[in-house]
Amino acid sequence: MQEKTRGVVEQLVKQARDFAVEAVQYVRGQQASPDRKIILIVDSVERLRGVGDTDDIREVFKSAETVFSSHADKLRFTALNVVYTVPPYLSALAGALGSVYAGGRIYALPSVHIYERRPAPGEEPVPYPEGLAKMREVVEKRFPQWRDFFTEAQLARLAQHSGGDLRDYLRMLRLAVARLLQSGQLPVSDTLITDAEDAVRGDMLPIADNDRDWLRKITASHNAELPNLDALPDFARLQEGKYLLHYRNGEDWYDAHPLLRARVKSGGNQQPGA
Repeated sequence: MQEKTRGVVEQLVKQARDFAVEAVQYVRGQQASPDRKIILIVDSVERLRGVGDTDDIREVFKSAETVFSSHADKLRFTALNVVYTVPPYLSALAGALGSVYAGGRIYALPSVHIYERRPAPGEEPVPYPEGLAKMREVVEKRFPQWRDFFTEAQLARLAQHSGGDLRDYLRMLRLAVARLLQSGQLPVSDTLITDAEDAVRGDMLPIADNDRDWLRKITASHNAELPNLDALPDFARLQEGKYLLHYRNGEDWYDAHPLLRARVKSGGNQQPGA
């Protein structure tokens, strides 16, 4: 695709911008609001990753860096505000990247603030009650009758074991409810909570030896522990796979997913429930 579009990039950009203007005018016309602000959210760009050998994978990462750092001007559209979710490693690869965009900076989206602070080296994170309460509020807004199914302690347990990742949190709740249909007994038993945790953990197993060694270092120091910039694609892979979670309490820090901490420290890859 790159080979076929060389020499016609500017033409493609113009066509894309013309199309965006048409779309904005259409939306404004449908809303009878000629000055309405339109925002386009381009999501999941951070999931860009290659397939094949290491060289192919790194080529895709390099392409993403080039698009957002060297061609930032081509990502702008008239009469349209755009929000891009970019790969987390871009800021490290392209210094001062935020200066070329209207917002003036790149914003990271860390996991929910469920821990008190960044732990000292060698310490585990301390749960933050207010953060866990916010996770409970997410369920409350979606389904106010949640107490018919779960206890507050169970919701707090799943919130903490999700590491503040909302997708894993809601997924474990759904898994527990789905298993409930087999037993037909309310409320959900702790056994079903454990089964849901094992199912999510099982999707992340086994952990490769080199990944586990890296995660062990991160769990001990709560730093990225990047040996060099060439390791950024693997760092992004660990984040995308939820092996590694990103937090911010005044400063950025990292930790292994709570469901994996014991296995990361022990070096084991037992099956779920083992």
